[in-house]
Amino acid sequence: MNDTARVWLSSRKCKRKTSYHLRWYDPSTGKMRSKVAGTDKKRADREAMKLEQELEKGTYREVKRIPWTQFSDEVTSYIAGSHEVESKRSLKEFGEVCNPLSARDVRPSMIRAYVEHCKEKGNAIATINKKLRYLRLAFNQAIQLDYASVNPLDRWSWQKEPKRELRILSANEEIKLLASCEKLYGFQMVTFAKFLLETWARHSEATKLLWEDVRFEDACVYFRSTKSHEDRFVPIGGRSSLVGEMRRLQAMTLKDGGPFRSMARTSVIDKQWRCILKDAELEHITRHDMRRTGITRALVDGMPPVLVKEMAGHKSLSTTMQYYVKVTREDLRKAVDRLSISTAG
Repeated sequence: MNDTARVWLSSRKCKRKTSYHLRWYDPSTGKMRSKVAGTDKKRADREAMKLEQELEKGTYREVKRIPWTQFSDEVTSYIAGSHEVESKRSLKEFGEVCNPLSARDVRPSMIRAYVEHCKEKGNAIATINKKLRYLRLAFNQAIQLDYASVNPLDRWSWQKEPKRELRILSANEEIKLLASCEKLYGFQMVTFAKFLLETWARHSEATKLLWEDVRFEDACVYFRSTKSHEDRFVPIGGRSSLVGEMRRLQAMTLKDGGPFRSMARTSVIDKQWRCILKDAELEHITRHDMRRTGITRALVDGMPPVLVKEMAGHKSLSTTMQYYVKVTREDLRKAVDRLSISTAG
């Protein structure tokens, strides 16, 4: 083995324990470097072996040490879109729980402690996995900026969230829901619910929609702030009354804003939605279930799956079929009845 790639392990006796240190020649500068490897001999040996392998392969990188708050600000500034806010939020919470000195000091044990903290807070598995995905995104960026050498989440064993049964509204449930929307919160809320059901918009897409992207003459809308960061064109059915209701809503709201800008605060709309469900005597219906219902109805009514995928804004057809479609007994009966009529004709 080359002398420039050799790692020495030295020990220093303290009052209570023995601390271990690594010493090696930095191939980029030719100078001797050292770092503390802790008080565990086995861990120090592992770090020495790993460092030796990196030096031999030429993959060794010297990472920078900066305070956690500065690290969080710098790394997230390179992350685009809404992911920047979520990543910064996850890094801040992780820093408060685990108190790492810098990115290179983060260990898998800290990740486990953070997960336990999230569980104690009552976070669902899906929420915890979402936070960890944003942490992984931030650490991938940190490696590019030389703030970390490895991503502590690369070998993380992800927990599978329990499969939730898809909730699709029946025609009777839709009538009840829309009636309660109008009864409790008026015309804007019932139009909002119909809009989610007919355009398959996500809550964030609907609340960020601008009036200039609602084309009344063509009976369509253009979603600009989408999950995939790609513009999406969605036509509105010719038999639908939604276009007329949107015109009426435009006359009631500021024309330089959007139809549902006042519903952007999820904490407020969540409370109102719970009141609507209680009044309608319905359970376990989310605003995203309106999107699922619209997609399922389109497929059951015979719309080609490829067109449904494009209108829903999904990257793959498997996403549409696995997470958004649920066939009920009523749907099967209607399909068989249509088949019988076509066969008889």
